[in-house]
Amino acid sequence: MLYKSSLKTPIGTLGLLANKENLLKLSFKGLRLVTLANEQQVTLNKTGSIQVLDQDERIIDDYPIPAGALLHFKDGDDVEEEALLAQWDPYNIPILSEKKGVISFEDMLPGVTTKVDRDATGGRSMVVIEHKEDLNPQIIVRDTSGNPLATYSVPTGAQVAVDEGTKIDAGSIIAKTPRQASKTQDIHAVSQLVNHSDISITA
Repeated sequence: MLYKSSLKTPIGTLGLLANKENLLKLSFKGLRLVTLANEQQVTLNKTGSIQVLDQDERIIDDYPIPAGALLHFKDGDDVEEEALLAQWDPYNIPILSEKKGVISFEDMLPGVTTKVDRDATGGRSMVVIEHKEDLNPQIIVRDTSGNPLATYSVPTGAQVAVDEGTKIDAGSIIAKTPRQASKTQDIHAVSQLVNHSDISITA
């Protein structure tokens, strides 16, 4: 099996090069998914995979899929030559909301549990910092009546990607943490000298 860099997109990708005369089938294993408004699916967990099956239902390959991957096919779909299966951010681990609602914060205290960072373009973002107090920074998704629908603890070092009071859809990224350098490539790929990774797979 040859792994090479071929596609050019600004995010991590998994591309499959198959023979048009022998269509392959996809099988999702252990993936927790949420469906976006455009009907595309996003993975919520990092322990699932996409299996590629031949016409006899034999497993040809089994690819681990990171959390936050945008899938271009659904479970059971057939795939053709050079199909792009998934895209993701190879440098950050996202926290995604499973629910649609309004954002509120808990224990997000400036200078105590959070700080404001500035990037090279002058943009600002809130980052959770280490703290000694018995506090638990959280992002809570509430319905329009203020009832909590889902609660997400935000770890130290995470960048908060939403503002309090923001209305979000299911599958929205609400925070993200940098991946460790050793984990930036979830599938063996060749890194580009730019801010992304690509793979194409040939038999």
